[in-house]
Amino acid sequence: MKYCQNPLCYMYDTQDRLRGTKGNKVYRNRKRSQFYYANGNFCSLRCQDDWFQEYGNACIDFVGRITISPERPEDSVSYWSIRNNFAQQIESELTREGLTYADSKYWTERHRRISQRTRDYFRQQREEVVNGNN
Repeated sequence: MKYCQNPLCYMYDTQDRLRGTKGNKVYRNRKRSQFYYANGNFCSLRCQDDWFQEYGNACIDFVGRITISPERPEDSVSYWSIRNNFAQQIESELTREGLTYADSKYWTERHRRISQRTRDYFRQQREEVVNGNN
């Protein structure tokens, strides 16, 4: 079972965090949310924000801070144009795989694939610029 990754989640006094038998109850971290905060690592936006307040700077420092702003030409294709193009492709793929709008897995898989494909596209673009293959 995947639990909320906020180490302070159990500190919030809510009934769904309270576990155990009468006289022996304890507060525990919730299970992750169906809304997939931070890719399914937190139970709520509040817990996600708590975690980022505590560890966000360390994570950014670890990955590396942006010290020079990336650029793109004014006449280049926008993020949303690329993302929407991927969305149309993925919707067709999911339909061919037999998933429909009514299926909750459709929306989860759609979001996951669009995010992954968009990240891969822009990662490739960034590598081409860095390597001078522009």
